[in-house]
Amino acid sequence: MKIRLGFVSNSSSEAFICRSGYSVEETKAILQKMLTFHNEMFDSNLDFDDAFEYPRIATEEDIKLLEDYGNRLDKTDKESVFILSKGDNTIPYSMLDMISRKFDAYRTHLG
Repeated sequence: MKIRLGFVSNSSSEAFICRSGYSVEETKAILQKMLTFHNEMFDSNLDFDDAFEYPRIATEEDIKLLEDYGNRLDKTDKESVFILSKGDNTIPYSMLDMISRKFDAYRTHLG
């Protein structure tokens, strides 16, 4: 396990840079709907705060974190909404592709 820039990560941690143009608030609302759907489909009761960090515009630390893991980002990515898993394996596997598609997101494993 590695600790970098305040994030505890391994190969199960996920980060997304969203290129869809949704605001931070819209992103959170959509993620909540996806999580509600997941909970209904899989008879689960996962809370948003258990799965995700609060979405935000990517900070310099976020960009550095992604670049430390070999990701090359362009200028517009640095102004995009950043989604990070709360911890190891916290985003349900069934949601990973949905997030990538809905938010036109670049997804990367951290670790």
